[in-house]
Formats: sequence, structure tokens, C-alpha cells
Amino acid sequence: MKVDLDGRVKNLDLPVSKPLLPLLEAITNSLHAIDDAGIESGMIKIRILREKDESAMDYGEESRALDPIVGFRIEDNGVGFNDQNFVSFETCDSRHKVSRGAKGIGRLLWLKAFGTINIRSCFTDDTTMWIREFGFSLPDGVVKAKKVEGRHGEIPGTVIQLGEFLPDFAKNCPKKAGTIADYLINHLILNFLNPNAPTISLLDDIEEEPINLNLRFKERFQETERCEKIQVGEHTFELHHFHLITPEPEKNRLQLVASYREVLEIRLGDRFPGLKSKLLDGENGAFVYLGILTGDLLDQKVNQNRTAFDLAGAGELTVDGEPTQPDIENEATTAILAKLDPYLQNIRKATTALVREFVQQDRPEYRPLMPQIQKQIDRFSPTASPREIIRRINEIQLDEELDTLDEAEKLKVSGVEAQLDYRVRYQAFLERVTRESETRLAQYVTHRRAILDLLEERLKRRDDDKYPLEEDIHELIFPVKATSDEPGVWGHQNLWLVDERLAYHFWLASDKPLKTQEVIDSDSEERPDMVIMNRPGAFSPSDEENSVLSSVTIVELKRPGRSSKGSDKKNPIEQIFGYVDLIREGKVKNNDGRAIKVGETTAFFAYLVCDINKGSEFEKMTKSYNLEPTPDGLGYFTFNKPLNTYIEVITFDKLVRDARQRNRVLFKKMGIDEKLMKSELLSVEALVVEKPPDAEPQYTPSEAQTV
Repeated sequence: MKVDLDGRVKNLDLPVSKPLLPLLEAITNSLHAIDDAGIESGMIKIRILREKDESAMDYGEESRALDPIVGFRIEDNGVGFNDQNFVSFETCDSRHKVSRGAKGIGRLLWLKAFGTINIRSCFTDDTTMWIREFGFSLPDGVVKAKKVEGRHGEIPGTVIQLGEFLPDFAKNCPKKAGTIADYLINHLILNFLNPNAPTISLLDDIEEEPINLNLRFKERFQETERCEKIQVGEHTFELHHFHLITPEPEKNRLQLVASYREVLEIRLGDRFPGLKSKLLDGENGAFVYLGILTGDLLDQKVNQNRTAFDLAGAGELTVDGEPTQPDIENEATTAILAKLDPYLQNIRKATTALVREFVQQDRPEYRPLMPQIQKQIDRFSPTASPREIIRRINEIQLDEELDTLDEAEKLKVSGVEAQLDYRVRYQAFLERVTRESETRLAQYVTHRRAILDLLEERLKRRDDDKYPLEEDIHELIFPVKATSDEPGVWGHQNLWLVDERLAYHFWLASDKPLKTQEVIDSDSEERPDMVIMNRPGAFSPSDEENSVLSSVTIVELKRPGRSSKGSDKKNPIEQIFGYVDLIREGKVKNNDGRAIKVGETTAFFAYLVCDINKGSEFEKMTKSYNLEPTPDGLGYFTFNKPLNTYIEVITFDKLVRDARQRNRVLFKKMGIDEKLMKSELLSVEALVVEKPPDAEPQYTPSEAQTV
């Protein structure tokens, strides 16, 4: 079989974000060569090759630090490219080093990132020293290969020069030698734990001294324990714990390693915000945590490019009981949190105090969740903003609810006889459901309090000494020019302000002409502020044609402060009676298009919400229609028997007071009977008004009903 080397290289996946991976492959080859040589004084020298910019010479070394990197030169004193190694080098996907976890494609990554590659190697066959030189390039692979007898004084070893760094990789390569040194240490860290590890140094013409990576490792890395065994399913892993002493803004992290080299890095601060910053050790000051996870399974499952593992993801099928990658990561991070517990105590205390104070003062509806929040306090940052705290709490709440659903499914299939601990589990399940219900109820009750406070704010005179428009109040109760069938609208209704029962209906139209309402067959241009139709009282397939609408509710709103009909031709009571007549004349249909009769038994309820000032037209109107005052003196009511219509006139003061009284017990129970601050009201107003009509509902009466 012939190999298309050009195509093979193009099919390799080497992200431009990992420009130093080919260099690591060359260093790994040198480590293997030194190991094969069996020498104790192993040496690897890496030289950074920069593009010389003579114009920058006059500005000092600092300016030259930004000279573009064009390649690297790697020199070692290993066994060299003997005949066996050279044959392996020429063999695509060679398995010569499979026992070391090698995939046989490392040198192909050189071709992915560099334009020219030259190798010079000295080796011995026990009697003679030889020198082998060759180039390595596309499309032919090995070129200009020659093998000659070495001169006197030559010693075994290899020099690999990677040149013509391709632009996409070069621009992503770190520019400073110190940064490159730290990158190499981080990726080869386990090699430095070997007391017989070769000395690796990094040279750069703009640096006064070479960087000794072995010494740099000892100065900055402190292994707290040799390793910790972790069992995930049937597989064992080893977790090495390191403290990095460095002035650099490093991140706390976990590395998943295969064959002594880092493959994946997990930033722990992304999963546990308390680990976003350095930790404090009383003896050694600030440090960064580094965990190194190794194991046979990781060695076996690393992909050919060493950029990922061929392990199942969350929810995917596994083979022969193999753990998923998330399972492995979760077990490792759990062990890390346990190991770092002494250093996290103060952070957790500060974070808990921050979250608890926020919940108590600003979001009491989350109080029932505090036990779960404290258990997962590592998910919060000690410097979290209110918005971040709410986001994390909502995540915890969702996780709790999903776990409850899972537990409910398990209980369904767990019989009392089969499960001795069934009663214990069932009791725990009930406690979980109760806790979640309390939280949902608290959220809904808090929402009600906010709406009431906002309504009171809107009823006040504006800066221009005028009252708010009718629309400002209308929008708060139900979105204007909308119906209950429109997506997202239901989540923004607050019909409970008028009457708790209004939430249960099959049709509501807000400020829409009767002729445009799908369920009403009418030609009238009249448009009640709100018309609400309840389902038939009795309903079955056999008597569907004879079903009668149980009730219709009409809500009329007038501008706060207004107490006369103004330019309206009719006063509000006449308007309401007119709407009743129009609806009785028209035909009503259910959701399936079937007719529903508006019969003599259909009850009509009408609410007129307005201000009534003494001596005003509205007050005279109440007397003209023989309306009786309510016991509190803040409203009026009557019943029109011919039209089977109950009418109630509710002043805005009564609207607010009655709604507050109906909810006062819940407010006190949840500890939220105080009014919201003005700044909180502004955020609530944005929630009510500014959300698009297709936004997801945040609170619904059905949620409260379920609770």
C-alpha cells in the first residue's frame, strides 16, 4: 500500500492554538533516545530561532524580545538515528515505540507546522561511529539522506532543526522564552519527577543565560504528595497534587495526561469559582494548584494527535463498563476539592456570608434553597455580582428539580417489598418536593409583592403634575393589544390584581376589537379593555353542541385621577352594558371551532377600575345606577338582573389595598412584607414592560396552583 504523505498530513488535526505541540514531539523523541542510550548525564538543549531584525538592534534587547520566532533547534545526546530508528522514522504510523504510548505520527506534526526540517545524527554500531543527515519535507518525506563514517571525537546524539514556522502557527506562538519554558514544563511535568531525568535547557539569543527547566521546575512546583489513587468504575487512576509558587497569574487547573504528556487541561475556576484566584498557604504564601491525572485507560484512549481522548461523553454509550470522560473528571475534581479543603475554608466562609446576605436582603424567595446552596458553595465566586449569584442559584434549583424527577421515576419502580429502605427514600423525596415547592411559592409571592409596589408607584402623579396614562396600568395587569393564546403573553399577566379567579379561563382579549377576536363572531369595532371568557360549565362529546358558556368577565380601566367620561359618548357603566349586549348577540367558539352558546344562564361579571372623587361625574354615575357602596367605602357594586350581570366599581386605592390584604399572610410567611426599594422597582418594571412578547414566562398562576 502506498502512502500519500501530503494527504496524510493534511488530514492531521493540529489546532493553530497549539503551535508548540510539534516541538514537544521532538523533545519527547529526545527523551526516548536518551533513555535508550542508558546514560545518566542526559542532556537536551532547545534553541529558539528568531528572525533577525537589524533595525531593532539599536533599541536594546527588550525590543528584540518581540522578534518573530521562525523555528527551533533541538539537540540531545541520546542513542541517535541508528538503522532501526531510521527505518521506523521512514515508516508512516510506525509502532516502533508503541510500548511508550507513541502513535507513530509525531514527526508528521512537524510537517504540519514547519516548512523545512533538517536532521543530523551520530550513532554507533559498536565498532564504528556513523553520521546520518537528511531532510524531511512534503511531499516526499525523507530527502537527501546520507550516511557517512564519523570523524574522530564525534559522540552519539541528534540535532533536529524545525524551520520556516508557518504563519498561522507562528502568530499563536508565545514570544517570551520564559513563557515557552513554563509551557514545556507544564506539558512534561511527570518527566521532571524522575530523579534521573535529563537536563533540559532553553536558549534564546536575547537572554543572558539559558533557562534550566529542571531548576525552574524545582523552584516553582511543589508536589504535596507523590500521588493519590482514584477508582472510577473498574479503572484506577493516579492523581498528583502540585503547588505552583509563581509570580505569574497562573490558573488553578487539572491536567489529564497520557504517556507522561498533557493532553487536556481543565481550568478549575470555570467549574468552581472559588478557585478562580490563587490560594493561600500560611507557610509559603500564595500558590496555584495543579493536578496531574494519569492512568492506563488514558494512555490507551488518547487520540493520535494527543489533543483528546476517545472516551464516551455524558449520556453516551460506554464499552465494557468504561467510565465516561465526565465521570473521570468529576471524580478527580471531587478529590481535588477534598485535598484543597483546608485552603478553601476561609474562601467558603466569605462566599457563604456574601450569598446569605444577598438572599436575606434582596431575594428572600431563595431562603428555602440555602441548605443546598451551602452544600454547593464552591459554585459561587467570593466576588460574585448579584446577577452571578442569581444565575448560580437558578442552576442549583434546576439541578435539584431534575434530581427530584429522577428520584420520582426510581420510586415508581421500587416496590415496598423490593426496597427495604423505600420509606426512608420516600420521606426524603417528600422533603425535597416540599423544599422545591416552598422556593417556587416564595418566588411567585415575591413577584406579587413587587408588582403591587410597582402599581403603587405608577398611581402617583408624575413630575408634570399629571397622572399616568391608562395604558401604564393596563400593561401591568395584562399586555395591551394581545390575547391569552399569543406566545409568552401569559407570563406577563397579573389578573390577580383584580380577581384571583380571572386566571382560569379559555380566552382573554386585551384592547382588541370584538370583530378581530377569533372566538367571537361579531362585526363590532368596539374593544373592551379586557374581555375574559370562561369554559362551559358542563361539557361532553354527546352534549357539546348544547354547551353554554359559564361566564364572561369584562374589565374596564380609566386613567388614574380621571373621574368624568370626558370625550366618551357613554359613561363606563353604559359602555359595559353595551359590551354585554354585543357578546350575547354574537357567537362564541371553543378552541376546536365548535359553537358555544351565550345563553340566559351565562353569568357576566364587570369590573370598572377608576378613581371616584366626591361630586364627580363618576360618583353621580354610581347613584344613577343604584350602585351600593362596599363595606370599606372604597368601591361600589350592583347586580343587573335582566342582563344577569354583576358590576363592581373598584377604586385604585381599593385595588391595591385588597390585593395586598389577600397576599399579606404569604408575604409575612416568606418574610417579604416590607416594600421594595425604588431601585428594585425599576428592575421589576423592566421585567414587566420591556420583555418581548415571545419571551418565556417567568411566573404563572399554574405554578402557584401546583405549589
